[in-house]
Amino acid sequence: MMNDSTNSDRGISRRTKKIIFSAGLAVYLIGLYLLTFVNSMADNWAGTVSPICIIGGLITLFVSLLLKTESGENPGTDT
Repeated sequence: MMNDSTNSDRGISRRTKKIIFSAGLAVYLIGLYLLTFVNSMADNWAGTVSPICIIGGLITLFVSLLLKTESGENPGTDT
């Protein structure tokens, strides 16, 4: 019979976690930069794309902080 332990139980590497965090931060900062192009009625392309980038970047940042590493610990916590 197959082993019940799957690769998803191990977590991700610290490098992958840093890449996901960096990508989320980059998307968030791009969204903030695009916010400078929004007109007062927010009916142009930047008014549509900017909030999506900001919210998507924040969600990615929070998810990257909650992911477990291969060792099973969260390197962001000091206990």
